[in-house]
Amino acid sequence: MNKLLEMLKSAREEKGFSQEYLSCKLDVSSSTISRWEMGKTEMTIQQIERYATAVEINLPLLFASLANEDSPPSPLAEIHVLVFSREAFDKIAETICSLGFENATMTTKRL
Repeated sequence: MNKLLEMLKSAREEKGFSQEYLSCKLDVSSSTISRWEMGKTEMTIQQIERYATAVEINLPLLFASLANEDSPPSPLAEIHVLVFSREAFDKIAETICSLGFENATMTTKRL
């Protein structure tokens, strides 16, 4: 959890966001942000997701780098695909999931 907290805090600081500013974005108190970053209050997965999104961290890469502590993975390629049927979408998602989280991640956007 410490590595995660360090990554979140570092991203906040790199963006130039104060704890007060981030607390407004997340609708929590600035003391809550402080307690999270110091590890005094455990964050839920939803809170981690909201925090990471607010500081513009790519969630799949965040979790992949946490899973692979030796060295954060460097993506080999980024592929954009337009899918026109639910069946095709399901097959693509199944294939990507079968590769394992350490090898491929997927983000989706409903159009």
